[in-house]
Amino acid sequence: MTKLHRPKYRLAELLGEPGGKTVAEAVKAAENGLMALSGNCLDFVDLALKRIDDAYAALPAVREEGAMTQLYRVADELIGVAATAGLTTMDRAAYSLCDLIDRMSGVGAWDREPIRVHVDALHFFRRFELAGDQAEIREVLQGLRRVCEKFCADNPPPSEQAAPANGPSPAN
Repeated sequence: MTKLHRPKYRLAELLGEPGGKTVAEAVKAAENGLMALSGNCLDFVDLALKRIDDAYAALPAVREEGAMTQLYRVADELIGVAATAGLTTMDRAAYSLCDLIDRMSGVGAWDREPIRVHVDALHFFRRFELAGDQAEIREVLQGLRRVCEKFCADNPPPSEQAAPANGPSPAN
């Protein structure tokens, strides 16, 4: 006969005991903690934007995987930190930039223009998101989505590209 051992978890025990913080108190404490971090996060966001600008400026006219990887890494660092600083749409724009670079890498395509549009949007969100017009902010986010969709429509992955008009060539 098999004997199952179920370990006792300290957290489960504590949850069963009376006292402690209410959910509302815990949420308020967490919000206060995030507010305390917000200033540091904004400093990090500003540094990340400078690094994104530098990485974009270093992009060559022709495709170079190393330069794209560097830009991806810097934009990826911005994801999460921007939202913690209250810049949730900047967070989405950084995610969109990473998605665009990932798609470019996946299909072997290269175009600086959609990347520039994203970099410009990141700066826009840094300046205006906290006090900006929400309708204008939504419009910029939708524009980024359209840029990615257009790029992807123009550059499908090799497996989705149409076969030649006379059908696929037979294997030899």
